[in-house]
This record gives sequence, structure tokens and C-alpha cells, in this order.
Amino acid sequence: MDENNKQQPIWRGWIKNLVFLAIVLILLSFIAPLVLTQLKSFIEFNTDTGAIGDTIGGIANPFIALAGVIVTGLAFYMQLKANEIQINNFQTELQNQKETFQKQLEIQKEDNRFNQFEAQFYEMLRLHKENVNEIEIDLYVYTENKIYNTEKQNSRNLLASRSPITEKHRQIKTIKGRDVFLYFSNELNFAYKIYMNFLGNRLQFFNFSIPYSAFFNGVSSMHESDYKISIIDNKGDFERNFLNDNPAGTKFLDIEIRSNYTLFEGHENKLGHYYRHLYHTVKYVAIENDFLTYIEKRKYLRILRAQLSNYEQAMLFYNYLAFAPEWEIENKFLSDFRMIHNLYKEILIPDEYFMKEYDKIKNSQSTTQGYKEKDYIFESQKWDF
Repeated sequence: MDENNKQQPIWRGWIKNLVFLAIVLILLSFIAPLVLTQLKSFIEFNTDTGAIGDTIGGIANPFIALAGVIVTGLAFYMQLKANEIQINNFQTELQNQKETFQKQLEIQKEDNRFNQFEAQFYEMLRLHKENVNEIEIDLYVYTENKIYNTEKQNSRNLLASRSPITEKHRQIKTIKGRDVFLYFSNELNFAYKIYMNFLGNRLQFFNFSIPYSAFFNGVSSMHESDYKISIIDNKGDFERNFLNDNPAGTKFLDIEIRSNYTLFEGHENKLGHYYRHLYHTVKYVAIENDFLTYIEKRKYLRILRAQLSNYEQAMLFYNYLAFAPEWEIENKFLSDFRMIHNLYKEILIPDEYFMKEYDKIKNSQSTTQGYKEKDYIFESQKWDF
């Protein structure tokens, strides 16, 4: 309650004095007749002064009347103050109810805003899962069947009939969901190796977005260049030697083959929507809802990150380096919000460039905001000594 609205005490000093005066006057109304009628020098009590009652009344009435005026005035004043107190109490109670209602309304608004946020977040999370499940590739898988000649043979051909004939068959195996990102990482590794072989000692012209574009957009979208020619030649070698009915081996460019499908056809139609939606989901939590604390934002983004496999986080790292600096340079989503927390150097393309970029993010830790004592950007830092 405001200091100005505090109730003032009813029994002020001057009120007490008036009450005391009224009491004195009443007492004087009894004493005055006795005293004044005994003073013959002052007044003679006879027939000229009237009857005894008139004399007493004439003497006492002024005192009683004055006391009555004082008491009546005080009664009105006390009633007025009591009414003011009652009005103040009512206004105070009304103000308290208003403040309580406002607090409840604010709490309700906060709850509604929080519920709306959660509903939107989990809907975006559901859509992310759908986006992942819609990503698929068709691998070429080879199987071998051994066939023995069971027709009747003469003794000369008996030994030959026991030698099997090996037949190889190519089948299509569809890979869906987060498992696809392992094959994407392998294909990008091929594009990068071709690019580095093409670049040779001209490292001053290095641009990671070039081999990433060959992977992401496909060779058909590339501008005419020597690198495009190089990647087309290697693409042809891969198809002739590894996608025919008699694959030559298990390595291409000294890299273990996982992406056993036609390379460099482009994956923009698969990954473009995936990355846009993932970025806007992170932005929705980290930036667009200021009522959330940093710890609360980390909690929800940890739920989102739990949906990302290690190779998904590796491909997100590559996407950031090639096409999307806003992930880290502008918004610190990778460092401050730990969106590639489960990324390990061991699954990255084994090249100094990626190791340096990895360490650059690891060493850029600037925000913990009381999240926890050892709040590492990368999970692997727990075991670094």
C-alpha cells in the first residue's frame, strides 16, 4: 500500500482535548450552580432570581449546551472518519483484487505463450522427422551365385563338372532416413578428393564450396571448368569400374566405397528443404522467443539435436562451411547452442582444413550463461587432456 494511503489515527491530540473539554464542561454544569448560589456577593438567590430549578438550569444549561455542541461535532467527525476508513479499505481491497487479477492474467498469458511455443516446436520437430524419413537413395548391391553343371558327363569331363560357374547379380537396395547421411558423407569425400587432386599446389585458390556444389547441386549445374571435366572423368571411371556387373574393388580414389550409386547427380531436392527447415527450427527456439531463458533454449535444442545422427551433424558442418555461414558466424548456433555437439573429428574428411575449422568452433566458446560447470561445445572435449 502507498505511504499516502495509510490510515491516519482517529484519536488525534486536538480531538482528545475537545473530549476532555466536554467532560470538564459537563462537570462544571453540576458544580457551577452549587458554587454560584453560595456566593451571595455575586448573586442573591431569592424570588427575583426565580425558582431554584430555573436558577440551576440557567446556570448549568450553557455548560451542557456547549458540551453537547462539542460532543455532537465530534460524533459527526468520527462518523466522517469512519466512512473514510471504510472507503479506503474498500478501495484498497479493490486495488488488491485488481493487482491479483493482473498477476493471474500475466501468468495465464505466460502459460498460453509457453504452450503455444511448445505446440509449435513439437510440430516443427515432427516435420523434421518426416523430412528425414523422406530422404532416400538406391544403392547397387551385388550378389554371387555358384552354379554346378548337373548334366551327365563322361569321365573325361567329370572333374570339370565339379567346377562351379559364378554368376553375379546386381540388385537395388533402398536406404532411407538418417542412414543416408553416411553415404552422402562418402560421396562428398569423393568430390573433395577429386578437387584437391585437381587443385594440386594451387592452394591459394582453395574454395570448399566448389566440391560441395558438385555434391549438393550435381555436376550438371556446374560452370564449365577444368574441375568439372575432372569430376566428369572420375564419375565415368566410377560407373564403369564400380557400378557394372563386375565391380573392380571396394575403393575409389583410395577411399572406401559406401556410396555405391551414380555419383554427383545432386541432392538439392533431398537436402535443400531439410536444411531450411532445420535452420528455421533452431532459429525459432534460439532467437524468436525471447521469453525463454538460455537454459530453456538449450533444453529444447538438445531435444532437436538428439534427432540428428553423428553423420547428420557432420553434413550440417559441411553445409555451414560451404553455403550457410549464418549457422555460426551470425547466430552462434553451432557453438553457443551446441547443434553439432556430437561431431567427432574421426568421421570428418581427413584433411587439415576441416580439422582447423573444427578447432575454430571448439575454441570460440563464449556463452555458457550458467548452464553447467563443464559445458563443452563438442562431446569429445570430455576426454581431451
